[in-house]
Amino acid sequence: MPTGAFSTVMACLRRDVAPLVRGRPGFLLEDKQPALALHYRLARPEDWEETITEFLLVVQAYQRRGITLEVIHGKKAVEVRPLGVNKGKAMQALLEHRQGRT
Repeated sequence: MPTGAFSTVMACLRRDVAPLVRGRPGFLLEDKQPALALHYRLARPEDWEETITEFLLVVQAYQRRGITLEVIHGKKAVEVRPLGVNKGKAMQALLEHRQGRT
C-alpha cells in the first residue's frame, strides 16, 4: 500500500479510537506518523484491560478488512503501525533520497 494510503488509514484509525480515551484519565493517544500509540502509564491499573481491549478490537476490525497493521506492546503502551514500517526503513529511505540529490 502506498505511503499516502497508509497515512489516510492511520488518520481514520485515530478518528475511530479517539473516543475510547476521551474522558478516561491517564490514557493518551500519540500520533507518531505513521504509527499510533496508546499510552496508559498514568491511567489506573483497573482501567487498563477494558480500554486496551477496546483499542485492539478497533485495530482488529481494520486487519479483518485486509489492512496490514502490526501491534507492538511496549512498556505501558500499545503501538499500531503499518506492517514493515520502522525507524530503520525510514532512515534508509531518507539516506537513499539524500544520495539521489547529490
